[in-house]
Amino acid sequence: MHMSDKKISYFILSLALLAFIVCIFLDANWTIGDDYQFFTTTVLGKAPGIYNEKWGGRFWPLGLVDYSIMLFVPYGHTIGAHLAYNSIVMILSTFLLFSFMNKVAKEQYILNALFVLLLFSTSNFIEIHMRCIYSERMMFFTLSAFMLCYWLGENRRFVIYYILAFLAAAYTTYLKEPVFGMIAIVSLTNLVFRCKKLDRKGRIFNYVLMTNSAVYLRIYICRWFEGKPRALYHGAKLFYSDFSILNSVSRLIMEEPIVCIMFIVCFFRLYFVLVKKDRKHLFLDGLLFAGVGYACAVIVLMVGNHCLFPSLVLVMPSLAYWALYFLKKNKLTFRTIVFSLLFIAIPSIAVSVHKVKKNWFYRSADTFIAKEIMNRYLKGNKVIYIHEPSVLDFEYWLIIWNLFINYSIGKKINVIKKCSSLDEITENSLILYNKTFEQEEVVFSHHEKLRNFRLVDKRSPISIYLNEKEEWKRKPVR
Repeated sequence: MHMSDKKISYFILSLALLAFIVCIFLDANWTIGDDYQFFTTTVLGKAPGIYNEKWGGRFWPLGLVDYSIMLFVPYGHTIGAHLAYNSIVMILSTFLLFSFMNKVAKEQYILNALFVLLLFSTSNFIEIHMRCIYSERMMFFTLSAFMLCYWLGENRRFVIYYILAFLAAAYTTYLKEPVFGMIAIVSLTNLVFRCKKLDRKGRIFNYVLMTNSAVYLRIYICRWFEGKPRALYHGAKLFYSDFSILNSVSRLIMEEPIVCIMFIVCFFRLYFVLVKKDRKHLFLDGLLFAGVGYACAVIVLMVGNHCLFPSLVLVMPSLAYWALYFLKKNKLTFRTIVFSLLFIAIPSIAVSVHKVKKNWFYRSADTFIAKEIMNRYLKGNKVIYIHEPSVLDFEYWLIIWNLFINYSIGKKINVIKKCSSLDEITENSLILYNKTFEQEEVVFSHHEKLRNFRLVDKRSPISIYLNEKEEWKRKPVR
């Protein structure tokens, strides 16, 4: 029986999603790091609530709120339930985006499926769904819903679609700090270049989007100045660390070469919009400019590359649309674009595979380390935590490790104690030494030599030292 393009595309995407779900659930477990936030909330049957962090310029209050749903599902306290929820969100997000792309690219199902697969191939797609801490997985859903509802509002003129689009945009704004700028670019593009062509509902909608961005910015500035000294200190330490903007750009391009295509297409469209006065594609242009603007924020702020993913979600429909345009106008250009995109996807896939393997390893290795530390503690070893003098928020990792050990053994015991002086180290000490990327070597290297300690394990940024006379079990590598 002949299958239609629509059925083939849905079948291919479903197979890809099934493969991702297998990856998500393999060796399912929490890991040492930001997962600690769930040990004090959903794991204990408590709602995450509004995320509150006043230092470091951070303000993403709704980042984890959606996990409150875990309180109403069976076994909601388990990692399995959290990952099942992530998988459902991933499926819904994918088909919302695919539905939107089929509306703007004239139901070219195979072509659109190809570009969704290109999004799948990016280095952080699977990671943001394998781990629960990344708000980007929810941004994938809300941005897809925003684009689809916005398009339906403009084309079907129903107020309900504008309302849904605004709710999606407003929710997304409080999931990550630079989103307010992204939403502002979308609305500004429409208000500046095609305000006269918008009907009353469209103009009101875009003004409301601008208001939403202004409100967030106002709240952010007030909170930032509330914690100003610490935010300034953290920002300066970050900016003048080893990670310069140049390094940030090079790392980003190496992991996501599609960024180059994004910027090239954006520059071409800016030229045609500003110079050639081409205003026929401003709906998609607004999304394209917003996505590239968000990517610029990611580069300047030098945050993790996973933060780039929302910009790819906004840009992908535009790339699919222009690929279709050249398919009709110039097939040689179309083939060049498609083969270029497929070629540059190769390094992203390689990075993605590496991240998946790393997550699989840590899921089992972290629990192994925690139980080994607990065994040492029960045998009489003194487990102590040392930090370098200039480490900011030195108790952060101390709290995380204690919480993770408590989760791993199912008991609440403060196994790890803070060391205020190197003189507290004894022969039977087990040392967790916090040495972050921006720090210099200090006296501990000399102290290690005197006490005959050796590095036995490492979980960034913590190095674990033990007396060389004692044995340390390591997680066997598969």
